[in-house]
Amino acid sequence: MANTGKKQYALLVQYSSTTGLPTGVVKPNVPGDPDYVAPVEDATGCPFIPVQNTHFTINNFTSKEQAGPITYTVSTGVNTATLQATESSAFTESGEDHLVIISGERVGQSWRYAENTITYDAFVFIQGRLTAMGCLAESWEKFVFPELSGEVLINVVSSDRGYYRQAGAVAIQLGSDVGTASFSFIGNDGALVTLDSTNTFGSYDVDYYHPAPDFNGTNSNAYALLMEVTTYDGDSVPVDPDGPDGGWMQLPRITLETIEAGATVSRNLSTEYFGDFFVRITKK
Repeated sequence: MANTGKKQYALLVQYSSTTGLPTGVVKPNVPGDPDYVAPVEDATGCPFIPVQNTHFTINNFTSKEQAGPITYTVSTGVNTATLQATESSAFTESGEDHLVIISGERVGQSWRYAENTITYDAFVFIQGRLTAMGCLAESWEKFVFPELSGEVLINVVSSDRGYYRQAGAVAIQLGSDVGTASFSFIGNDGALVTLDSTNTFGSYDVDYYHPAPDFNGTNSNAYALLMEVTTYDGDSVPVDPDGPDGGWMQLPRITLETIEAGATVSRNLSTEYFGDFFVRITKK
């Protein structure tokens, strides 16, 4: 039960006025009883924590010839729909900690050549912060995003980087406090992607024919930056702890690094971290 800001008493315990000790007489504290004790305001012991609703925006940004519909379902709520390419949906679910499942109709299908199959990536932002991501390269796979609360934005994109249905995705987000630092990599379209305080998000896909690009940059600030790398190689747990037959997922694992003031970066992150992962860089 959410805190109401009031302290309530479930039981009434009788004490002896002579000894000051309990007499052993206990009864429920219910309205109508002559000894009933009403709830009292206690902002310190029982601070009021209202139940918040969760606001979702889901965008189907699949593009080019790979574009196709996606279907989302809020398993813990009531909303479900299919979005065609370029379509969006905004809605509100009651309460918090929601579970969203998204599937893509054309995931894994061949495009152009047998070795090029359609890959979908999804990126989850809560209050503007990148908190989760995933990559689908097989038709039977689905995005599963649990524990979603607050202002939730989910963007789904596509690419043809799926060598025989094998692909991985990498996302990078800079915080608003990175100052004059700047980083770059080559995107899926072969163009240079530069991230700085004005363009804070980018991603790319990796497969057999498209190895991961180098990640380069400089922390030109007088202060250090924190690089937080989130991988999905932790322990396997059920998606729903109360229903382990509903599928399993791997917990994220976070690695922290420091980019010192004035330091340069030139690394191939996908040779250091396996599978799908995302990077957040903020002021330390």
